[in-house]
Amino acid sequence: MLRELVTASAVGLLMVGGADAQSSTEVPTTTVPATPATPEPVQMVKKAEGHLATDLLGRTVYNGTSEESEAIGDVNDFTVGPDGQIQAIVIGVGGFLGLGEKNVAIEYGLVKFEDRNDSEVLVVETTAEKLDALEPFEEAAYRPVPADESVNETRPATAQDLNNAPVEKAPEELIDSEADRNVTPAN
Repeated sequence: MLRELVTASAVGLLMVGGADAQSSTEVPTTTVPATPATPEPVQMVKKAEGHLATDLLGRTVYNGTSEESEAIGDVNDFTVGPDGQIQAIVIGVGGFLGLGEKNVAIEYGLVKFEDRNDSEVLVVETTAEKLDALEPFEEAAYRPVPADESVNETRPATAQDLNNAPVEKAPEELIDSEADRNVTPAN
């Protein structure tokens, strides 16, 4: 009986040792490439014509496409007519970091979408001074208000309005032009 017990124990140890040998795994060695592969650049294209309003809100409006063109405002809103078409684009002009900014509305057709340095920019052929000279946009005209409340009816500025917008001269320009007119010859 003792012999059977010793034999059974020996066989059991051999089986456990074999199972242990089978469960131990070698760690595979992998080599990391010296330089990671960079993906080829993929050309980005629009699959639909037009623009999403959410992509336009907050975008900068420029007065041209050249490197010397200036930022003249940023898109703050749109007005949509009863026919569902965009009537006007509301541009914030002046101010600094949103403080003191004035909203003006111009006809949507005055905005051009142009390429500049491989990106699309919004262009209105005017100056920041002419935009600032326009009447402020009355947002309240598009919202329900009490019938007796006075609200200016707002209409988007046209190209003619922009061309005729009065532009005030800067104080240093006034001084220079007055000095030019009051020059007296030296005796």
